[in-house]
Amino acid sequence: MLEDLNSSNNTFFVIYPDDEALDWSISVHTCTNGVDGYEIERRDAAIGQHDTTAAADRVTIVAEVLTWIRHR
Repeated sequence: MLEDLNSSNNTFFVIYPDDEALDWSISVHTCTNGVDGYEIERRDAAIGQHDTTAAADRVTIVAEVLTWIRHR
């Protein structure tokens, strides 16, 4: 999914839980501030989390997304 993202079209993807009773999401999009890379936005209403992280390395982004989802 990361390979399909591009900054010219402002593409992104969002992951939601299968269980509709859970209120969290994580999205990934390309950075638009002139720096090559990606930004992750995490939201978890149960713990009041809403934050973002940026990284240029795809491996880092994938690891961040999978680790965060595993902890949900």
